[in-house]
Amino acid sequence: NRKVREWRAKILDGTVIVCVNSEPVDDPSWEILLGLDKVELIKDDAPTLPLTLRIDELPQPFHRLLLLHKPTNYVCHPHVGDSQPSVYELVPPHLRHRELGSFGRLDAMTTGLYIFGTDGGLQSILLHPSSGCTKRYLVTLHPDHP
Repeated sequence: NRKVREWRAKILDGTVIVCVNSEPVDDPSWEILLGLDKVELIKDDAPTLPLTLRIDELPQPFHRLLLLHKPTNYVCHPHVGDSQPSVYELVPPHLRHRELGSFGRLDAMTTGLYIFGTDGGLQSILLHPSSGCTKRYLVTLHPDHP
């Protein structure tokens, strides 16, 4: 994108100063938290007021995150056929979304917390081994259950 390259060049040559929470930042790898950090781009040659872009004033992405207690005999695939019901059928119609994905899976006989969401980044953090996200499970065995 040409505009992004132009802004990047202005930041690198000092024409534009980047401030995070009112503090100048010159490290290009500085990480911000959308919605929490106030980010301003201040243009030095502005005649009266600095040009300010506040990230917290931009439209925020909207993601859905649904928590469900999965009952037994439900499979964790969206389309399995008529043999067994799917956990996706338990999601109320007004909360369904075409990008709703599962954050893991439980076998059909297992009950427990099941997470759906539309945020692929969060899904990667929770599921991918490289993120180092610790998971703990409480298991109860029933000797009379097959």
